[in-house]
Amino acid sequence: MRNDRSRLFALSVLLAACGSSPADTSSEGSGGAAGAGGSWGTGGTDGTGGTDGTGGTGGTGGAPPAENLTWKKQGAAGPSARTASAMAYDEKRNVVVLFGGLECANFPDCTIENDLADLWEWNGSTWTQVAEAGVWPGPRSRHAMAYDPLREQVVLNGGGGAMMGWNGSTWEEIIAYCNFGCPAGRLDHALAFHKGRGHLVAFSGVGTALNDISISVRADSYELIDDFWHPIDGAEHPDGRVGSQLAYDPVRDVMWLFGGSSEYSAGFDGYPNDVWMLDEGGWHQVNAGGSAGDTLPWGRRQAIFAWHPAIQKVVLFGGFSYPATQLVDQPLYVPEALSVWTWDGDAWENRPDWFLKDTFRSDQAAAQDPGTNGIVQFGGENFVETPTADTHLFGPP
Repeated sequence: MRNDRSRLFALSVLLAACGSSPADTSSEGSGGAAGAGGSWGTGGTDGTGGTDGTGGTGGTGGAPPAENLTWKKQGAAGPSARTASAMAYDEKRNVVVLFGGLECANFPDCTIENDLADLWEWNGSTWTQVAEAGVWPGPRSRHAMAYDPLREQVVLNGGGGAMMGWNGSTWEEIIAYCNFGCPAGRLDHALAFHKGRGHLVAFSGVGTALNDISISVRADSYELIDDFWHPIDGAEHPDGRVGSQLAYDPVRDVMWLFGGSSEYSAGFDGYPNDVWMLDEGGWHQVNAGGSAGDTLPWGRRQAIFAWHPAIQKVVLFGGFSYPATQLVDQPLYVPEALSVWTWDGDAWENRPDWFLKDTFRSDQAAAQDPGTNGIVQFGGENFVETPTADTHLFGPP
């Protein structure tokens, strides 16, 4: 986190080299998380930065699910402490896949960080490291991962290398083409599979424009149809942002977008808290309100924003933001982030009773947990900006 801007400048030439042209035949290059991720919503996201957007299989009928969720810290040994990694849930194999991230090389100062290239799998109770063999992705961070059921692979995109697919035994490079400006060079973008549209969706992040070695926040989104990135056009489109999250909602058959910042050193206005929906017709901004007198969640980047199959809602937790009274060089974890929020497609609900300080993170990885019908969270930065190596499950008691 401390070296985001310097790292971006150092990567600018590399990203430009991965950029596309009107007849681009190069492989997919750099990109980034969430949620983080990205994003199960990655990036970062699930992503959560990077995080996997495939979600669960929520039902559409019967009584509403009981909303009684708890955090449980897992004792299983696993990956080393890190931030800016990415995870995705492999639906076919029923495991969570984690790759890469940033490790602190001079703890506790953490002014020197190294990209990682290790691969781990979580089966709901145990972490297993997969030994490097054959074709293997290079070290990277701020990439994004999502499961693609068409390819039956977990797709790894960005962070400073080629786009790759993992089938549980081998990696293969995915050659994807585009006309110009497509996600051929991204950090801190969001990546998820939209089952309604039937394609992998990539949104925004930091990248380079055609024939430009400078980096900027990209205000675009694409879907991968066969081996070609197609822009998602329309009358409405979200502004560009880094560290946002995508979450696919299987009940409503739409994808939700939340969070991110207009740049890495953004002031308060640079952290929007708007909600966007992507359906088969394109992007639409949602008039999001709060239920039961709740306010709206603060804008943030690199948080968990993911579909929770046990309650059939999207949950928002953690992240990184600036309060209005702070200078842009003084990042803080804002009080509004010290809670769990749920989004049901119409309104936000604040659930402070689900907050547990030991689980609060920014720049962590998250995905659907194969063992509990919940969400598994790994790593990220805690309150004192220290990388962590713990695993938490957020699901039914």
